Amino acid sequence: QRGGRGGNVMQALKQIDFNGDGKFDFLEFSALHEKFPTVLYPAFRLQQQMCANIMGSQWWFRKKAYLQNIREDELKKLEKERAAEYKRLVRGRNQQIRSEMGLVKYFSFKKANRMKRDYLERMSPLPEVYLDADNQVQVKYPDPVRKPGDEQFAEEEEVDPNQRAGAKLQ
Repeated sequence: QRGGRGGNVMQALKQIDFNGDGKFDFLEFSALHEKFPTVLYPAFRLQQQMCANIMGSQWWFRKKAYLQNIREDELKKLEKERAAEYKRLVRGRNQQIRSEMGLVKYFSFKKANRMKRDYLERMSPLPEVYLDADNQVQVKYPDPVRKPGDEQFAEEEEVDPNQRAGAKLQ
């Protein structure tokens, strides 16, 4: 089938940049679909016909919606876990700063106390809590932000990011 559909398929497959592993992964499949959408049309048409003739299109529509709801519920649960971990870490950080300064000085409007609080908050920045590719909650501590004049507060040695307030010790 030269010049016909078979020729187009072979041309499309030759133009796709395979990663050399001998397999056709999802990214390569997506690239094929983007460059040559008509090549995959017969496969999509076959899928539609199979759905229509096996259990019916409505059944498959409901099944897809059901599975999508399950995925969304799982993501909501993971987001709740992430938010709870963030809240726990922030609470621990703020508690550590309050205990170091004292409650009255922590809430004081005096310039010296505000500067000390600002310094302590910059030395223990808020953590970044996120979900990784495996949907596990991960915590990243940003580096402290130093400003001119911090020398007056820097009595203590540097705090290890894993030993900061609220961090889980292993």
